Amino acid sequence: GPGSGKTRILVHKVAALLLLEEVKPEQFLMLTFSRPAAQEVRTRLVELIGNIAWRLDIATFHSYAFQLLEQPGEQENLKDIVEQATHAIEADELPNRPRIESKSVILVDEYQDISEREYAFLRAILNVAGESEPPRVIVVGDDDQNIYEFRGSSTRFMREFSQDFESHTYYLDTNFRSAPNLVAFSNRFASRLKERIKADVELRAHREAPGELSVTRYAQRDFYLPLVQQIVAQCQDAGKGSRAVLCATNEEALLLESLLKQQGLPARLLMQLDHFQLKNLLELQLFNHHLQSYADPAHGLISAAQWQACREKVHKQCKGSQALVLLDHLLADFQAGHEKLYSSDWESWLGEIRWEDVYDRAEQGTILVSTMHKAKGKEFDQVWFALDHFNLRGEADYRAIYVALTRARHGLYIHTCHDWFDQQADLARFETYHQPFERPRDLILQLGLKDIQLGHTMDQQRNCLRAVAGLELELIREGLFKEAQTGAQILISNAFRERWQKLVRQGYKPERAQIGYVVLWFNKADQKRYRVLLPQMVWTRV
Repeated sequence: GPGSGKTRILVHKVAALLLLEEVKPEQFLMLTFSRPAAQEVRTRLVELIGNIAWRLDIATFHSYAFQLLEQPGEQENLKDIVEQATHAIEADELPNRPRIESKSVILVDEYQDISEREYAFLRAILNVAGESEPPRVIVVGDDDQNIYEFRGSSTRFMREFSQDFESHTYYLDTNFRSAPNLVAFSNRFASRLKERIKADVELRAHREAPGELSVTRYAQRDFYLPLVQQIVAQCQDAGKGSRAVLCATNEEALLLESLLKQQGLPARLLMQLDHFQLKNLLELQLFNHHLQSYADPAHGLISAAQWQACREKVHKQCKGSQALVLLDHLLADFQAGHEKLYSSDWESWLGEIRWEDVYDRAEQGTILVSTMHKAKGKEFDQVWFALDHFNLRGEADYRAIYVALTRARHGLYIHTCHDWFDQQADLARFETYHQPFERPRDLILQLGLKDIQLGHTMDQQRNCLRAVAGLELELIREGLFKEAQTGAQILISNAFRERWQKLVRQGYKPERAQIGYVVLWFNKADQKRYRVLLPQMVWTRV
């Protein structure tokens, strides 16, 4: 279950295999679903057993598929590469088949997230691995936290694992993270799930001291202003610690981050932008360009001094860009998880990193604003959970709420206009907010590639060369922006124009805009890359 120490047990199990059972590093393989998860395990292993941990194969499904096929880490289509590697293994066409044959221990983390594609890849590996006897297979997962069904993941493979591999099941039923009343509350909510593997297993809290737990019910929607007022008051009363505001949609997250900053609270947004990856940000693409001039042609090795020189060049080129903070965070994160710096490792790592992975646990006092899906795998001292624009349509939605409920250590404050927690009134302090309140005056929208007329952008490339994130935009006419310093223009798409007109009908008008991000877009038609300026707009209620 959540907070049960799965990562700690994994790390110590791996250490025991290497040190006590004499499993050699080349015989071990661990597969995960995210780069940060793989990096965290390796970092902990380095601390526990030393440099031998750098010799272990700890990788995501996608990066391991690239490695087996001996292809460069270009991640334009992550889905296909796993299928290609599976077919290559099954057809005995793998360039380095001995790398799999040597594996005697295979471990899979977050097994509840596995899809048909990844399961086929795993089975193909298992059919080849083990030079003298079948490999040992260890999988770790929690079916209650399977929230990626829309990506194809299924708990069916967890259910079938015991049959497929004649395995033993061990339940980690002690929650070391949360206060006992928070654990009891989330247990009660999880009991509504109808098809649970551990239906008869209830999490127990290791801690004894109770935490703060409240549910505030509103009579109307869009209760963001009173929510933020409560957050301000509670932050003044509480000491410093990790804090998060969780919600259902990216738009809600953008709005809440803005409202918190208006109140003088340090807030950081964690959100997904449509149709482009982190690696396509201009600042990261420039860093990659400079990196190629330094990399050792034979091995791609980069020295720490060369790494820093590339960073400084980007800072000079993009002076004033708001995205430089993100660049620095990613560079530091990569360095922390790699013994040596190789350009190929960096490109592969960057291709797989997701927006929800950009999270710094060291930012004490900063409030992370995120959707509940992107908060999976994270934990905070205090969590404010806003449930407004969200519908309970099935088991996946219940599991998403369960994940959000289990992120808090000491304080969980739920704000909602729904009656979904009324059955748990005996486990929390329930309040009803009767006072009238206004809807937020401002709405903030971050536009993506689908919201921009890319054909128009292709004709603006000369003017786009000096544009950086953070520059103000002038609205010339409906749907057309201009940046004064560079002369660059941005024309919205027909799809976003419909949304624009809907906002006008709802009583909003565009107040101001700035360049939120500059990204490089690859046009398959002419095989060229173009700079695209993505506006961030503020709409004000008239």
